[in-house]
Amino acid sequence: MVIAAGLIAAVLLARPTDHAAANPPAIMIDPAQGQTVTLTVGVPQTVSLPATPGTGYAWDVGTLPPGLQTTGSKTVPNQPGLAGGRAQQLMTFVSSAPGQGEVVLVLRRAWMPPDPSDQRVTIVFNTKP
Repeated sequence: MVIAAGLIAAVLLARPTDHAAANPPAIMIDPAQGQTVTLTVGVPQTVSLPATPGTGYAWDVGTLPPGLQTTGSKTVPNQPGLAGGRAQQLMTFVSSAPGQGEVVLVLRRAWMPPDPSDQRVTIVFNTKP
């Protein structure tokens, strides 16, 4: 009986969580236009922006409103194996409270000082409970 209970517990603990399946797909952002994105409190949302990492440029958070945080950023090539080619930069955000806030992302080289001429995109995040 103890062995059966242990096996059941092991099976239940080994099941993949549904949390990953609940995450919505990445939202493509047009840097020339920006966008409004709807979030749910505590549910990560990934946005995707065009990037050319071989040039040294990457999207960086310029401003981030209270209650919203980034949980990661990675670059995925459009054509795997093509060095220096175009890619998508995926940035994931999560909100801890309902409300609205603007995130400004800046396309820049990390080793260079910020410059007013750096390309910027504004994303408005509306967070629902």
